[in-house]
Amino acid sequence: MTAMQHFLPKKRIASPPSPSQQEETLALPWQQNLQALRRLQSLPLLPSKVQTIVSDHKLDNYDAKWRAVLRLAKARAHIYLLTQDAFPSTKKFTQEVVECIYEACMELSACGKIPPIQFEPREEIPEIYVKKVYEDQSTFRGDIKRAGATIAENMLIRPAIDNVPRAEYKTKIKAAVKTLRSHSAFLHAVDTRGELVNFASPCLEHFITSYLFKDNRRLGNRFPADFEEIPITTIALFGAVLRNNIDEWKHGKYALREFTTARYLHVYKEIKKSAEEVAADPVHGHAFAELCRSWGGGSGLGWNSSDDDSDNDSIGVNLSFISQSIEHGTWPAIALHVSSSTDT
Repeated sequence: MTAMQHFLPKKRIASPPSPSQQEETLALPWQQNLQALRRLQSLPLLPSKVQTIVSDHKLDNYDAKWRAVLRLAKARAHIYLLTQDAFPSTKKFTQEVVECIYEACMELSACGKIPPIQFEPREEIPEIYVKKVYEDQSTFRGDIKRAGATIAENMLIRPAIDNVPRAEYKTKIKAAVKTLRSHSAFLHAVDTRGELVNFASPCLEHFITSYLFKDNRRLGNRFPADFEEIPITTIALFGAVLRNNIDEWKHGKYALREFTTARYLHVYKEIKKSAEEVAADPVHGHAFAELCRSWGGGSGLGWNSSDDDSDNDSIGVNLSFISQSIEHGTWPAIALHVSSSTDT
């Protein structure tokens, strides 16, 4: 042994990890749930969505043959988030992602193309592709947030500082945000007779219809059957995002505020609950149902290429009227149970 070798660390031959140690290394939520799904496969009489075959193979290459499948599967996963559950549990969404991948393979086969795996009987799905679709949910919600930020600024924030000296911008914006958040006024509208119209905010309408129907690539046009009328879950998600967009201005100037589950899941749930109560209301339910149909793709009355902010002159966001109504206690209290707390 040379003098140099004496100071070098001795090489150790790593022993292979035990099966239990291998499982401990799978720390990501989607990986943990894939393990759970595999364990469930050995149980009898499981629902079809649990009897899922998933492969442990690690594929480093983003195979071209999988691109079409992932594009279709992600779109189907987005539909689930919009129409069923915007904040699903890890286990529930992992199962849904697997179903979306098999459905995407079926769709390719129906178009005369050969999918990368068989769907009948079900061939194993490489784990890396389940991961890609699963992790896309945060990207999708981020995309909605970016779309809402522009709409909120143009339709809710900028009107509050029209013809106002720059020195007063901060004060006016803070006051506008307080008014919009109070009793969740940003979700609703006041008609020309001064009466409340639940969930008829022109900002919310513009946000939803433009995102879903603006061009042929949008989800509402690609999956028209899911959006003949706007689902309550969709209204709740876009409403929660809009609340986040408004919160970013609460100190009188823009400051990024992440749209996270921890901060906005309860807002989403409260908006969803309020919308369900309005829908079930014997007086206001009919108007709400008509609103959902008119915004949907089936009516032909939703988004069109000539839409702009002036299309909503009959139902507008009148901050002065709303502020005075709330101050004097005359703001109509019709199924408005969404939290009006000052923070989230």
